[in-house]
Amino acid sequence: TYTTGLVLPNDNILVGGSAYLTNGNTQAIDFLTARFNPSTNTDEDFGYYGSVLNDISGGVDFMYDMILQPDGTILACGISLENGLILLSLMPNGALNQDFGTNGSVNYPEFIRAYACDGTLDGRTVVAGHRFGTIFGLDDEGAVARFLSDGSIDTSFTPDGMVYLPFAETNLHTRFRDVKMLSDRRILVCGMVEDSA
Repeated sequence: TYTTGLVLPNDNILVGGSAYLTNGNTQAIDFLTARFNPSTNTDEDFGYYGSVLNDISGGVDFMYDMILQPDGTILACGISLENGLILLSLMPNGALNQDFGTNGSVNYPEFIRAYACDGTLDGRTVVAGHRFGTIFGLDDEGAVARFLSDGSIDTSFTPDGMVYLPFAETNLHTRFRDVKMLSDRRILVCGMVEDSA
């Protein structure tokens, strides 16, 4: 299932999402990235005959957004149901970016759930989503985190790399679903809000 897409500078089309895989009684869900030429034929110069599967957490992984970085690498964000936030970096040909995280990916347990991402001109990545509260689905807190170009948490953003809307102060259940970097370096997010009362 594809959930995000980009038109590349050469008019090729890059799409990303999740693939549902079954092997006997074992089921898995992995990141899926594919590239097509402008006539929508599979671009066989990308990955394995046009697509790439990446099993990051060893469990259930959902890709939700994807951006093209200034250096031409592809950055995807999503969640692992078992281990929280996932970032994946691919080279322009679909190979893993070995300069990013461990073998091209990072997995941050107990961090925010990432549903959207955007990039800065210096190669940093901003992700938006939410972090779970103490009452599942009733007191979640919309959150934004920033990462350096190598996938590490950007502690110059905040000491733990994250800001969020504290439920204790707003009494609102919030989840962010999109994020954009503005030209003046401010961060714009949108999402959903519910009054917990």
